[in-house]
Amino acid sequence: MQGVADMDCLAYRRIKLATPQDASPEIIAHARECRECAAFTRQLEAFEQDMHTTLHIPVPEGLAEKIILRRGKPHWLKASWLPVAAAIVITLAALVALNTLPSRESFSQQFVDHVLSEPDVIAANADVEADALELAFADFGGKLRSDIGDVKYIGKCQIGGVASTHVQISTLAGDAALLLRPGRSAEIDTPEVHEGHAVVVVPVPRGSIAIVAATPRQASQIRSLVLASSDFHG
Repeated sequence: MQGVADMDCLAYRRIKLATPQDASPEIIAHARECRECAAFTRQLEAFEQDMHTTLHIPVPEGLAEKIILRRGKPHWLKASWLPVAAAIVITLAALVALNTLPSRESFSQQFVDHVLSEPDVIAANADVEADALELAFADFGGKLRSDIGDVKYIGKCQIGGVASTHVQISTLAGDAALLLRPGRSAEIDTPEVHEGHAVVVVPVPRGSIAIVAATPRQASQIRSLVLASSDFHG
């Protein structure tokens, strides 16, 4: 994000990855001004905490020495050691997963961050043809069966580095952003609130649709409206 002196997003993230505890004035100023980098920092901190917890799972005393010194069939291949071996594999898999997947909170937060970063889109009041919304849903394996509301804006955007589609819509339940993001099928059916905005996420065959509204009630109502008005297939 522009506007933070002597610091851009790439430099900020390189510093935080190398030295997560860096709290220099430039780092603090950039995180205060850039919502996406602030979300990145929260995700990084959550990963470090999870990694710390995982690495402190207790294992049998002297396990490494027994594996190294044991002759013949490794000790950990015996039936009694299989649970330990499985735990080690699961722990390593968890570390890889934690390093590649955002937490549930950061997953929903990134949609709010994106909406807040585009105030002009929130205020858009253009009349968009219904065909445009149908095409946007079709890209994600969906077909509209009935009207959802008045579409005020449809455009391409970047959410978490992934090319996505931003739909601004006005419904009987209120205004909302529908953020269609490919490559992920996470579900959040109970609204999560960040910075005065409520988020629900509907998984679809080719990604997910995040609904960002002013209140949890509106988010849930618009989620129900989207589900009732469309069909999705693989």
